[in-house]
Amino acid sequence: IIAMSPFLMASSSLEVATVYAQSAVVAEWAKPSVTAMEKANLIPGALKDDADLTKNVSREEFAELITTYYNAVEKQTSIPSPSESKFTDTKNPLIVMANKLGIVGGYPDGSFKPYNNITRQEIAVMANQAEKQLTNIGQTKNVDKFTDKAKIADWAKESVGSLSNAGGIGGYPDGTFKPTNNMTKQEAIALVSNLAVKAGLIEKPTAPTPPPVTGQQTVEQAQALYKETMKNYPVTR
Repeated sequence: IIAMSPFLMASSSLEVATVYAQSAVVAEWAKPSVTAMEKANLIPGALKDDADLTKNVSREEFAELITTYYNAVEKQTSIPSPSESKFTDTKNPLIVMANKLGIVGGYPDGSFKPYNNITRQEIAVMANQAEKQLTNIGQTKNVDKFTDKAKIADWAKESVGSLSNAGGIGGYPDGTFKPTNNMTKQEAIALVSNLAVKAGLIEKPTAPTPPPVTGQQTVEQAQALYKETMKNYPVTR
């Protein structure tokens, strides 16, 4: 066991957090969540050092993000040694801890593939595994609300069903979930910020400006997607 990294402990000032949110490449709608998470020191090193939060989040980055959130709720003061890693391609202590907690798993070849992009269904699994240990989140495999439910992997259905049923992750205006789509860094931070609000780690971020209308989306569709994505994760106790 080694001492926990500084980014898992003391919080930074609002002034520093605001500067970070303004200097990084981040959409306007995500800035309040990014600022709140940075203020509470809930954005781990890999993400904190990234200048462009509109890029896809990696497996390593989300594992660090959700484990940092878990540690803050549980008030963990130490993390495993890198030497305890069961993976052949990473010794990241936060990933080691996430694996020990059952939040993340690896591949049959013993790898974790830390730099791979992570899909929406994979994120749902990690977030649901963390929430199962922190709350009494109800478990269900019912994903009938999504028109592309057949595309959701069997191993992810319980997590997608449970998290979406509790309001933790939503779909798209056309009724799809798009399980194999990647998620951006700012979307990942916003998702975990909703969990952090529920856990009392941060205050609910000031309502951001809805995302701009793109492609064939109507204003109503864009606002509906924003509302579904950013609404506060409900208490399920």
